[in-house]
Amino acid sequence: MSADETTDSANENSKAKSELKRLLEHGVLGFHTHFEATEVIGFKERQPPVNVFSIFVAEERGHSLLPSKRFLCDRIELRSLKGWKFGLVRYHLTAAELLDHIEALDTDGEWKPYGTPLAIGKLRRVGAQYIPADGTAEVPWNNLLKNNFFSGSHVFEWFDEEKAALIELLAEPRRLQELSTAISPHVQLSIAALSDRIGNIVVQVPVTLITTRVGLRPDGLLIEIGWHPRAIRRILRITSEFANEEAVAGFASANISGDELLLPIETDLGQLRVHIWDDLHRVVVGALASSSFIRSIHMDMRPTSPEPREFSIRGEDGQLAKQRVLVSGASLPSIIGDRAGPPGQRWASRRLYQSDAARARNERRFVQYRAEPGKEKERRDQALGDIRFLINRYAKHGAWLWDPFLSADDILLTLFYCQFGAADLRALTDGMTLSGVAKTDFVEAQKATLASCKGNCERLRLEYRVRIGPAGWAFHDRFLIFPQNDAGALAWSLGTSVNSAGTSHHILQQVDDGQLIKDAFEDLWSELAGTDHLVWKTP
Repeated sequence: MSADETTDSANENSKAKSELKRLLEHGVLGFHTHFEATEVIGFKERQPPVNVFSIFVAEERGHSLLPSKRFLCDRIELRSLKGWKFGLVRYHLTAAELLDHIEALDTDGEWKPYGTPLAIGKLRRVGAQYIPADGTAEVPWNNLLKNNFFSGSHVFEWFDEEKAALIELLAEPRRLQELSTAISPHVQLSIAALSDRIGNIVVQVPVTLITTRVGLRPDGLLIEIGWHPRAIRRILRITSEFANEEAVAGFASANISGDELLLPIETDLGQLRVHIWDDLHRVVVGALASSSFIRSIHMDMRPTSPEPREFSIRGEDGQLAKQRVLVSGASLPSIIGDRAGPPGQRWASRRLYQSDAARARNERRFVQYRAEPGKEKERRDQALGDIRFLINRYAKHGAWLWDPFLSADDILLTLFYCQFGAADLRALTDGMTLSGVAKTDFVEAQKATLASCKGNCERLRLEYRVRIGPAGWAFHDRFLIFPQNDAGALAWSLGTSVNSAGTSHHILQQVDDGQLIKDAFEDLWSELAGTDHLVWKTP
């Protein structure tokens, strides 16, 4: 880190400490005296323990006896990550003590509020944020914050940008998922849901000064404020808006000095957002994340037939086995409340497409190939061109082809066209051929084809494996997968094998969660790591 960067970092940390001290003053956000600390610590032999994630939650304890420091469970070992163990520790410290540790982090780069120094990355402070409770949609931060159900929290964060000490944990998403699952019975921390926060230090200051309730009335919004018994009441400013697909459908703002306020607003169409601002201390003391109101309840009743449907199916032994299926009648829908809803809502809910077909086709998110007589070559070229388009758009970090019928010719027509030098290219086949060639003969044919056609392999990094024998498992689906360094993987379902792409009806379509497809591919790829499964690899 350069001298200028060091100075900037010190200034940022100084501002963070100053702002944290300001918000911890009694009566600003509440009357916090202590912090509850929860830390996930990584242990690796012959290395200092490392901070995996630390969160400090402000609370009001007065002079009550602090609980003793303790580990919440035995050391956690992961099947997917050998050589590491993880601890989950809980302890308490005063607000002054936490501020001293933040000061030490700034001046000495040392982090040891628990007592044992923890290895930390190069931390940068993120500007303080206000995090509301969940509304209609989930607020991602609430996977990590403690009990952020009421008036929200202010969050200070020191961000480990490089996460160098935790690369092994983050190298495979399943490792973090396994750790998150092991932690969840002991604390409410879903660390896999916010993997970008691994290695970070988080300070949460809940707003306990007020509680807020918002209700919808025919003539506007009813805002009710409940104050902390020790709070000095002051005027707060309320702002509210209804947003409908990013359009502001209604807006209102007013001061509140009592316990409740009726805020007239012209429309209730869309999602409601509310903010409560304390002008005296220049701070948000409440907010309602995007929320909607229940106007009607839909009930679907189905009368059950007194007699089940009975039939028989033939088992593998040839014997008939009787089956019984409970049968219900047609549904009888019933709606309680406002049937009509806002104008246009019925048609908006029936909107046929999220985007037009041309855009999906241009981005290759959805392409349908039809078998048209006389256009076989054109359709074949189009299908192969679309696969190459995706490879040369998304394969910066790699492209993996997963196809039971994949052959060397298919690889030459696709992965060899990748324009990203040294990208991680993988091809996985089940060695299936329509002619029923034995797998050993298939492998030799693949090697011969690649030996004669591979050319100079300029900056080509490709490995081709086949499933042979009992290892692994048979597969049917065909996918094109793109691992991503900074985000979840992308994946497309090919709809058919590469050898028949464009020659018969099929659909090329992006799948919703490419990371799950990538994980499944890697499970099988690792099972086929033996030399007998290797068909060909670039020198």
